[in-house]
Amino acid sequence: MTCTRCNCAVVSRFGTYGKRRVQRFRCASCKKTFAEPQPKFGNHYIEPAKAAKILEMMMEGCSIRSISRLMDIDKGTVLACLKTAGERCSRVWDAYMRNISTRLVQADRCGAMSDATSADSGPTLPPNGATNGSGTASTAKPK
Repeated sequence: MTCTRCNCAVVSRFGTYGKRRVQRFRCASCKKTFAEPQPKFGNHYIEPAKAAKILEMMMEGCSIRSISRLMDIDKGTVLACLKTAGERCSRVWDAYMRNISTRLVQADRCGAMSDATSADSGPTLPPNGATNGSGTASTAKPK
């Protein structure tokens, strides 16, 4: 550990502070007190590994309440982590993906299905399993 002001390597412990009992140090030469840097995720004082686990659980389909219960944190913290991750993703998208000239764009599974559109789900195989020769169902109506 080195001093944050004068970069002196001679520091001593100088008590703790906060609910999490963060260790404080005091520089022997300039007498400044400081704490060792804590890992942060955005403005949240949770460990980055815990924030990554929250996002991983959300991507797996866990609800906010179940994430809160399993990780032993508040629902508001889960929502705040998701908001921070979304804002950071938005910044990355804006920085690297805007104004790119492309000749070919491939998008797989971009559609979303809702109850209103579930009746028109596209072509289906006829009852006898006949296809139009290409392996897909024919969309022509029988006469």
